[in-house]
Amino acid sequence: MDAQEFRAELEADQRGTVRIRMPFDPTTTWGSRPRQYIRGTIDDTEFSGSLGSRGGQWYFPVNKALQKKLGAGPGSTVRVRVEPGEPEEATVPGDLTAAMAGAPGTGDFFAGLSGFYQRQYVEWIEGAKSTDTRATRVATVVRLLGEGRKQR
Repeated sequence: MDAQEFRAELEADQRGTVRIRMPFDPTTTWGSRPRQYIRGTIDDTEFSGSLGSRGGQWYFPVNKALQKKLGAGPGSTVRVRVEPGEPEEATVPGDLTAAMAGAPGTGDFFAGLSGFYQRQYVEWIEGAKSTDTRATRVATVVRLLGEGRKQR
């Protein structure tokens, strides 16, 4: 499958999410898939993610961490190289695994979540700056999973 290269402007949508519009239809270029995962570079900085579409327009979000690495934000023009990718698997930290083992059903519920929601929980836990905050976040995640919540 061919990589696509183009220049694009980072834009913010109505909710402030920064994204890049795709100048082509990935289903035509790469074929129809249940979810369009991509990988590539923005100004030589590697990234991976998935595409969204609205009103026939395809786009992908550029999160704050990637914007910081790029030194770019809404209005910046960047070089983009993208190709089809695969979903990223979340690496579950040991403390979360242990906590879920003590709470019946939470591990199965977590395993049934999409990679996106799994990564959201894991990144929130791993973003804690102290061991106390991390422990509190692990307990919160286990509680939320026990309630059947996909996100916090």
